[in-house]
Amino acid sequence: MLDLNKPFRTKCGFKARLLCSNLEGTSSRIVVGVFIPFMQREVVIQYSRNGERLFKEKNGYEEIASAAEAYGPMYDYTLVNAPVRRSKTIWVNLYPDATAAAHESLEEADKAANSNRVACREITYEWEEKQ
Repeated sequence: MLDLNKPFRTKCGFKARLLCSNLEGTSSRIVVGVFIPFMQREVVIQYSRNGERLFKEKNGYEEIASAAEAYGPMYDYTLVNAPVRRSKTIWVNLYPDATAAAHESLEEADKAANSNRVACREITYEWEEKQ
């Protein structure tokens, strides 16, 4: 189920943003701006609250479809929650005997360092958490 309180995108990875979640006369539709990279612009599309595209022929879909044909197979415009990107930085003391020790901060690494430390390196790694 699509959670509109969390970041979302299309299944094919295109950026999407919520434009309207309270269309007059219905509580089951949302209006979303989807950035189509090969068109270099945002297209407004209506979706159900579970992320399924509605009214394919009435909201710019024909334009997307004709442009997409020139670029390969059709893309999946269904909305899904985007993975959350996380990162962490650690500090690693390096020693001449090929050993290393990781620490949460530079201060902690300096405090724990042995006198034969060759270097202290900052390492930042990133990952995506599935929603």
